[in-house]
Amino acid sequence: MKFYKVFFPSPSIYANISQMTYADYLKVLAEWRLEARRQLDETGADHVIYGSRSYNDDGTLKEMHMYMLPLSDIEFTKRTSKVNDLILAVHRQK
Repeated sequence: MKFYKVFFPSPSIYANISQMTYADYLKVLAEWRLEARRQLDETGADHVIYGSRSYNDDGTLKEMHMYMLPLSDIEFTKRTSKVNDLILAVHRQK
């Protein structure tokens, strides 16, 4: 069974780091997606980034990051336009 690093936000400047299987990560990801939907409605943001996945040069999964970032269209574009990671976000329907 393979374990991956998963980085979670924390109140300090350092992320909380956990290790979990991909199956466990998907369960956590589903919960975070629901929370991102709530944040989208509560904050009025255009987008909420709730995670990202980084891959090695050979295409294998490297690590996962969890976020809860409500953003405007402009800020979302700035933060994601030059990122090579897979960005996980919910978006407001317009």
